[in-house]
Amino acid sequence: MVFLGDKRKGIESSVTRLEGGLATLAKATDDTAVLQEELAVQDADIADKKAVVEEMIKNIKEKSAIAGKQEAECTEKKAFLEVQNKEIDQKKAEADAALAAAEPVIQKAQEALNEISPKDLTELKGFNQVVPAVLKLVQITFYLYVDARSDDAWANIKTKMLGEMGLL
Repeated sequence: MVFLGDKRKGIESSVTRLEGGLATLAKATDDTAVLQEELAVQDADIADKKAVVEEMIKNIKEKSAIAGKQEAECTEKKAFLEVQNKEIDQKKAEADAALAAAEPVIQKAQEALNEISPKDLTELKGFNQVVPAVLKLVQITFYLYVDARSDDAWANIKTKMLGEMGLL
């Protein structure tokens, strides 16, 4: 009987140990179920946030593409404007040189205008038409002294420039 008693104690000890193991497994199963539920909620949150982030990345890529196009356009315009500026500088230098060369002629023309008397202007004003060379001279004078943006027809010149008593 001792032998039977020892066997019984050993079996009861094994049963207790196995029951403890089963209880631990049952608790682990319950804990795993709870963690899986929490994980499912977190997965849903992550999926939502991932969709938002992907949309943001898409918007950023679109805006980057637009910015790249605009940058290319700006670079192209800048290059065009640099070429234009060089041409403008060259033409300005040419115009300055031409003006410097014409300066003595302009000075002589202004001196010649000082020799015109009121009688000469009255006589000129009396003409209904003038020869083309005189018309050109009077038009140039009109541009310089009266109004470069006005109509340079003979009738307008007679009214605006030759009708002006303070011209001389």
